[in-house]
Amino acid sequence: MVVRPIFLPPPPPKIIPKNNIDRIAELRAQAQKLREQIRLAQKMGEAEEATKLQKELSAVQGKLDNPNFMSRAAPEVVEKSTADAANLRQRIEKLTARQTLLS
Repeated sequence: MVVRPIFLPPPPPKIIPKNNIDRIAELRAQAQKLREQIRLAQKMGEAEEATKLQKELSAVQGKLDNPNFMSRAAPEVVEKSTADAANLRQRIEKLTARQTLLS
């Protein structure tokens, strides 16, 4: 068995605040821009998730609104579909509330 040494890259140079005020301001601006991009990406992902959940809810609600399904399905299936619809509504509400906070 051969053991290979691990070579770590050198640490980044230290920034001395008094000497690099412009560089620090530039890095802070970049960090703020990245935070904004992350916030927007989260908001877009949650909007897509809310749309997907809304489609699922429509499908489940369509079953529950169908009188044939309600009369022929086993009570356990109807109960599960009702619970699924309630769960989907709750998840959509949470995502919508979070999107409002991110706005």
